[in-house]
Amino acid sequence: MSGDLYYIWLSLACGAGSALPQKLLGVFENAEDIYSALKEEFEEKCAFDIDGGVLGRLCAKDLSDSEKILEFCAKNNVSVLNCDNKLYPKRLRNIRAFPVVLYYKGRLPDIDDNLCISMVGTRKMTDYGKRAAYELARELASCGAVIVSGMAEGIDSAAHKGCLIEGGFTIAVFGCGIDKVYPYENKRLMDKIIEKGLIMTEYQPGTEPKGFHFPVRNRIISGLSQAVLVVEADYRSGALITAKTALFQGREIYAVPGNINSKNSIGTNNLIKNQAGLVTEAYDILSEYEHLYSHRINIGKTKYHNNKNNYALKKDRDKNKREAVNKLSEKIKNTGDNNNAGQINKTNMPEVSLSEKLSALKIILNNSEMKIFEIFHEKRDSKIHTDEIKLDMSVSEVMNTLTFLEIYGIITSLPGDYYKISDSFINL
Repeated sequence: MSGDLYYIWLSLACGAGSALPQKLLGVFENAEDIYSALKEEFEEKCAFDIDGGVLGRLCAKDLSDSEKILEFCAKNNVSVLNCDNKLYPKRLRNIRAFPVVLYYKGRLPDIDDNLCISMVGTRKMTDYGKRAAYELARELASCGAVIVSGMAEGIDSAAHKGCLIEGGFTIAVFGCGIDKVYPYENKRLMDKIIEKGLIMTEYQPGTEPKGFHFPVRNRIISGLSQAVLVVEADYRSGALITAKTALFQGREIYAVPGNINSKNSIGTNNLIKNQAGLVTEAYDILSEYEHLYSHRINIGKTKYHNNKNNYALKKDRDKNKREAVNKLSEKIKNTGDNNNAGQINKTNMPEVSLSEKLSALKIILNNSEMKIFEIFHEKRDSKIHTDEIKLDMSVSEVMNTLTFLEIYGIITSLPGDYYKISDSFINL
């Protein structure tokens, strides 16, 4: 049988966005070994909790759905890339809860050898946001950068189109099955991306687009990239989830400044005030990576290239405000869950005080997220049931916030609706 079969089975058993496969692959050699393991082996070898429902699926050994998916992919020209394939991007393999399987159409480049920039923003863009996304993507692509986005309406679509018009390479990451078009109005755009670039998703074929899929999807958009550029976003935009996820992955965050009187600019302007690099030209990003990707990008094509003296001003942007955030990001990378077994690496850990940590998190998290984080930090030696979280928030708001904190890697879910703070934050 194809090795992909067992990785598809593992992804179905654990669900999209789960960190469990990452931990299991640190204990077992590969997905086939996980498939072959008995319940007693899971209990004996795994020093972490496995939800009862998931454990039941792992022990059921039912490959029928996985076989149907492989058959569908073979008939519909869909390629499958599992996380242990040598073509799987190392950049993506190093994030928390990496996707076990990616379904894709188009040409798969050597992503690790390319400068990939994620461009995200609001679906309800203004003319200013549309033009900014289109022109920045066009200029970045002309210099050799790969544009990554989610093919949503609004800023995502404008970025893909700007890249394609310049003959650049773009990647669209879906929050649904590879056989679904969302939004349907982007059918022609999707066909063009398949022809000139790449579409991919971790969701099995047939999966409908649902709201909770997109925050989970966003970790892949940022995980494929060195940097995330937020073009236009209000204070509740899903693009800010991508930016936060990127920060916890150790990625750089950039934002395009907007009209101070426009609600669509609240999110981006706040990012710039607190942590993000300000971008008005492609040079603002490309100059940071020129020394690493000189064989891929041609910075001489940027409009800003002949005015380098002005660029020195950008280097002085908000260094004091970014210091705590950068320290936290480095600390998370050095102390976070080991990508193989979930163990803590305690070597070469920079010292970050509690006050520095809280200062950084106040920049990164919104008010609801911060309130719940403080509960988990106060009770960091205990697991907490969802019913114990008593705040002036609706049940749905609490659950949504818990989901986001888990995506960021701040908390970990346990069986029985319990959560605990992640080891990386206990050891800060």
